Amino acid sequence: MAEELQSLLDRIQRDGVDKAEAEAKSIVESARAEAVAIVKKARAEAEETSVRAANEADALRARSEASLKQAARDLLLSVQESLQAAFERVAAKSVTEAMTPDALAAVLKDAITAYFARAGGAAGIEVLVPEAQREKVAAALLDRLSQGIRGGIEIRGDDTIRTGFRIREAGGRIEHDFTGTAVTEALARLMRPRLAAIVLGSEQGEVAAPAE
Repeated sequence: MAEELQSLLDRIQRDGVDKAEAEAKSIVESARAEAVAIVKKARAEAEETSVRAANEADALRARSEASLKQAARDLLLSVQESLQAAFERVAAKSVTEAMTPDALAAVLKDAITAYFARAGGAAGIEVLVPEAQREKVAAALLDRLSQGIRGGIEIRGDDTIRTGFRIREAGGRIEHDFTGTAVTEALARLMRPRLAAIVLGSEQGEVAAPAE
């Protein structure tokens, strides 16, 4: 009876130990698997975060470069516009100073002579000059023209003209506009691409010239 009881106790002990060891092994394996999963997840999240951070950094760098380039374009355009305005002011002043009554008379003499030559000596020409300069221009011009041409021209003052002159053929059609405004605008058009090349030419493609 004692032996059977001891045998039963031994079997219960073995079964308990085996079961405890199995459960312990299961718990360890489960914990190990969970730990591996946690590590994998952490690595994946870290890689995702790293990639996202790199992408955001690249995007930020691209936006920053684009902003800097746009700022450079705006600055160069502003410089170009300022230079253009300065040139136009200087050109207008120079044109005004150059268009004295004697200078106008010299230019008009050549223009009128060419008109008469083209018309075979029968041209009717109207010359419009600044009202304030009309008498001086007329006197200087008539001194330069032959008697035959003098009778075919009319010199009139025009308050809308500040400097320079306009020439009209008979019938009132304006043939040529040599007013200070027209000459200054022509000079500005001529210089605009040159100023743009000076201001924007040094960028060597880094900052594109603004479209007109």
